[in-house]
Amino acid sequence: MSRDTPALIDRIPGIVWFFAGMLITSLTVGLLLAIAHHQLNKDTADTASPLTPGVQHSAVTSPCPPSPASVSLAHAIACGELDAARRLLSSGTPPDQIDTRPDWHGRTALHHAALIGNEAAVALLLEAGANPTASDTEENTALHLLPQAKDPVAAVAIARRLAAAGATIDAVNRAGQTPLQTLEGEPSRLMAHQALAQWLHRGRKARADKAISLAETTLAQAPTGAGPVESPSASALAQAQPATEKAALPTAADVPTEPAPSAAEMQRTAKEDIRKTLQAWTMAWSSKDMPAYLAQYHADFTPDEGLDRTRWAQLRHQRIAGKSGRITVFLRDIDIEFDGEQAIATFVQDYDSGNYHDSTRKRLRLARALDHWQILNEQSID
Repeated sequence: MSRDTPALIDRIPGIVWFFAGMLITSLTVGLLLAIAHHQLNKDTADTASPLTPGVQHSAVTSPCPPSPASVSLAHAIACGELDAARRLLSSGTPPDQIDTRPDWHGRTALHHAALIGNEAAVALLLEAGANPTASDTEENTALHLLPQAKDPVAAVAIARRLAAAGATIDAVNRAGQTPLQTLEGEPSRLMAHQALAQWLHRGRKARADKAISLAETTLAQAPTGAGPVESPSASALAQAQPATEKAALPTAADVPTEPAPSAAEMQRTAKEDIRKTLQAWTMAWSSKDMPAYLAQYHADFTPDEGLDRTRWAQLRHQRIAGKSGRITVFLRDIDIEFDGEQAIATFVQDYDSGNYHDSTRKRLRLARALDHWQILNEQSID
């Protein structure tokens, strides 16, 4: 017996339940997606910083915290909120107030101003009496943090302000680095902050020249030709004593002298002098100052490729002074060792002339000539 085909009316309940199930499933999936989207937005909002014009914020990379319970001077400066900073300073907040958050190493507001490259904030804090030599827990001064500023022009302007206020360009942090050495240790920042590197180098050279000039002036003003000047007390003592006792008076040989510098100190000084030579060499090269460039080479310098000194100098002049456009030369990963009376400096040289860039590993042999080091030999070692 054949079975009759169900009529459409008999199928309606199944169809209804099918579409009802589809609708319920769609609503459930939509609800779950909406909850996930809401949570994602909430998480993003929790890690976002307040929108301060001109300042990029991140809970990880910026000292500007999200929605602080109370605004400190460090927070106001880090977020570029100068009006809030002025109010805090006017109400008696110390300009050197320490940032107590662990991630920011006990820095002052001046550190933060240098870190973000805000010259107006630096000026405000210095006028309020902020200490330009203050250091954080890593012994970094504000000058040490300038290489992290995004604006190279602002970085130099800030450096000038800090130096005028008394900042020391030779200050050493816990890693034993000056601001210039900190910059030299970060190649990517070094390329961007060429002007800052040159300013720091010129500042160090000016300080050294001033010290030498002062020493020469002091020596020139010392009395000459009249013999040693005897103090009145020593003269009176000599006259009051019997002749047999005069020989017992202290002589120059009896006066204690300063201890001679240790070998480690002498080597450290020599390395610093060699770094100055390398810096002067790259600066002269970058500025196409051929007299200053050639002055870094020793009288006994031996060019590679069998060239004589005259022909080598001509070629260098063509390739440097004769080249149109800018040249930028920076050294990184500098290592200095000594070989008897000579030194060997190994480094990576980054060269950029606008349409050409390369990085070459080089080795220079140097020897002392009078009061400074000069290049004896130069070779690529890649």
